Amino acid sequence: MKKTYRILGLVLALTLVLLGANVPNTASYLRAATKKKVTSKKTKTKKAATYKSFVMENAKVKKSGKYYLKNMDPEDTMEIGVCESKDGYFVATDLPTHFFANGTYAYYLGEDLKLYRYSFSSGTSKVMKTISTEDPYYEEWSLKYFYKGKFYLQKFDVDKERYEVYVYIIGSKKLKRVMKHCHLLDRNGSFVLGQKKEISSRATSPITLYRFSSKGLKKVKRLANHGGRGVKIGKFFYFTAYPSEVTKADGSKNRMSRVILYRVRKDGSGQKKKATYNSSSAEKRVYASTIRGTYCVFTISDGRVTSNYKCSYKKRS
Repeated sequence: MKKTYRILGLVLALTLVLLGANVPNTASYLRAATKKKVTSKKTKTKKAATYKSFVMENAKVKKSGKYYLKNMDPEDTMEIGVCESKDGYFVATDLPTHFFANGTYAYYLGEDLKLYRYSFSSGTSKVMKTISTEDPYYEEWSLKYFYKGKFYLQKFDVDKERYEVYVYIIGSKKLKRVMKHCHLLDRNGSFVLGQKKEISSRATSPITLYRFSSKGLKKVKRLANHGGRGVKIGKFFYFTAYPSEVTKADGSKNRMSRVILYRVRKDGSGQKKKATYNSSSAEKRVYASTIRGTYCVFTISDGRVTSNYKCSYKKRS
C-alpha cells in the first residue's frame, strides 16, 4: 500500500511539471516521493551491574540487587542464606563468607581451588575455572578485587614466600599471571597498593602504587623503598616508611628505630607527612599497629618489652 502511494505521488508531481504548474520545491518533492522511508529502532542495552565485595562474618543482613543475604550461623557453620525479603525465610546457599556479587550472580573461590559462579535465580553454582597447582598445601589463593570485567586473585607460595597476582577475565576461562613479587595491600578506586613481600614487626619491604589496566596492573610510582604498612582511608592512602638505619650495640644495623607515616591521594600525588616516631634506643623497633584518619598507634619493642604510643593528627591537614 505504501509503495502504491509513493508511485501515485511521483506520477502527480511529473504531471504538474508537464502542465507547467508552479510547484514549489519540485526537486525536493520528487526526492521525497522516490526515497524509501527507513525507520530504525534504537535498542537500549542495559549495562550489567559491577561486582561488589561481600564479607559476611556476622549476622548483619546485606543486599545485592533484589536479594538479601545473611550469615545464618556466624558462631558455627557460617552458612550464607538468601531471600527476596529482608524478613522472609532465608534459603541456605553454597556461598562462603567472602564473595563478589552483582545482584544476578556471585563469584567465589572454593576450598578446592575452583572459581565458582552462583546464580541467585536458580540457587546453583557452576565451576568457571579450576586453578592448576602442583601442591595445594603450599599455595594460598584468595579472590581480592574486581575491576571492569576482571577478577584479581592473589597467590602466596608458602615454600618460596612469594606473592603473585593473577587475573581472570569473565567469559574467557583463562587465568593469567600479571605481577610477580606483589602482595596486594589495599585498593582505592582504580588504584591499589602493592608490596614486594609481606612485612612483619622486624622487616620492611618496598611499597608501590599500581593502577588497574587492560593488561592487569600498571606501575604508577614507588612510594617507599623501605615500607611498612599501607591502608586506604577515604580518598587517600596512608603508609609508613623507614628512611634511615642506626647501628646497634653488636654492630648490626636496625632500620626500624624511626618511622614516618605519610598520606597521599589515591593517584599518589599530594604526599604529606602525618606523624613521626623516633625510638629512644637503637635496639628498639617501631611499627604502626593501627592507622586511622585522625590518629595512629605506634608499637615499640626491644624483643622483651612492648609499649604503645598514640599519635593524633588532623584528618584534613
